[in-house]
Amino acid sequence: MRPEGYSEVQKKLIMRVLSGMFLGGLAVFTAVSLWTWDASDPQVFPNYPVNAMPANRCGVAGAYTASYLFYLHGLVAFMVPVLFGAMSAYVMLARPGRLNRLLRVLGGVLFLGGVSFLMGLLFRDGMGPGLFGWITPAGPGGVWGVIPSRLALTYLGGVGAVFVGVLSVVSAFFLMAPDATLRGMAGAGAMVLGAVRLLGRLKKIGALRFSRQPAAVTAAARTERIGEEGNLKQL
Repeated sequence: MRPEGYSEVQKKLIMRVLSGMFLGGLAVFTAVSLWTWDASDPQVFPNYPVNAMPANRCGVAGAYTASYLFYLHGLVAFMVPVLFGAMSAYVMLARPGRLNRLLRVLGGVLFLGGVSFLMGLLFRDGMGPGLFGWITPAGPGGVWGVIPSRLALTYLGGVGAVFVGVLSVVSAFFLMAPDATLRGMAGAGAMVLGAVRLLGRLKKIGALRFSRQPAAVTAAARTERIGEEGNLKQL
């Protein structure tokens, strides 16, 4: 039953808190599912003995969740609980007028896709049988990294593919946190500008030192010549 006597602001606050708690629960569930993934648990393909007890701490649901996330995103799947946790904190702590859940969700999906895409470009041949290589048979970027990256390399080349991946990640940050992204870009721009100015000053100092050195050499040579002329006169 809906509580009586609550104002609209209080009802919205209650819904925000409940939504944030739900997202926080999803963050914990996906984190534990991914961390306790086991190769003997149910996989994406139906070749698993139904009567076996899963080793995943979140049971069959956690085993299937981890399997699908690793299959789709590879190692980038570990970013899923981080995004859920960030969304939970944002929903509960942000001011009501600044909430735009749809854009945040789209930004999160675009971020996962963009990072998976870049991982697919970086590790085109997979990671081999070494560490984590056996977890992600489709590569460290999963299916979302393998297929789009190969299509981009075919039609756009290496430079175009990297541009698409970086643009996707930056756009995702703008959708998820536009103000923080703008502040971060402004801070990065200020750091780059400061570095350029510092390099300019160092260049000027070096140029002044090199320009004074010939003058000092000339003055020393002139003094030496005057001394030699004085010695000749004495003779």
